[in-house]
Parts: sequence; structure tokens; C-alpha cells
Amino acid sequence: MRALVPLAAPLLAAAAALTGCGGGGDDGGPKGNPFAGTWRSGAGAAAGSGGTTLTVDAKGALTFKSSLDCKGTVTGASPYRFAIDCGSSKFAGTASAPPKSGAFTITWSDGDSSEYRAA
Repeated sequence: MRALVPLAAPLLAAAAALTGCGGGGDDGGPKGNPFAGTWRSGAGAAAGSGGTTLTVDAKGALTFKSSLDCKGTVTGASPYRFAIDCGSSKFAGTASAPPKSGAFTITWSDGDSSEYRAA
């Protein structure tokens, strides 16, 4: 049993040193998609009642609900590109900056624009 004690000490010391080397901590990099969260347009009207609900996850996948349930993505950076697929139709838009003060605007490819506010 005494032979195991001298081996255990160096192994524990090495393990402790490795866990302190970083790798799992905060690296100061981006924290996911800047649009992550749930947003509403149409002056807060419910989806299907003149408003839309846009939900974006940290990886940029999105759901878009109006009278249809749609899926899509947010990619890029200044401009950020929104691509939405509703099955029977697809549309795209851009936003020039991440949300500020709980709101941002998407300019759609047809020239129209929509303001989204935090839900």
C-alpha cells in the first residue's frame, strides 16, 4: 500500500494543475447570437392577429410565428442576415446592428421594414 501513496501525490498535483489551465472558463469571446431571445412586432399584437413573434436561440436558429409557423437562421455581422422559410414561401431581411434598448429593425428584401421589441 505504501507504494501507491508516492504515485498518488504527483498524479493529484498534475490533475490540479491541468484544471487550472483554462479551457472551460470565460475566454472573453462572443456569448452567442446577439439577437437571442423572443421579440414581437406589430405593436405587441399576438402572432396571427397582425403581429409576429420571432424567437432566436444562441446559435442563430429562429422560429417566426405569424399566421404560419416558420423556421430560419440569423447569420453574419453588420449586416446580420435573417433567412426565414415558411414552407410555401421564403423571405429574407437584414438588420444593421444588434438590438439596442430592447428593439431592432429588420429591413426585408422587398424594401419593407419591421421593428421588433423584446417580448
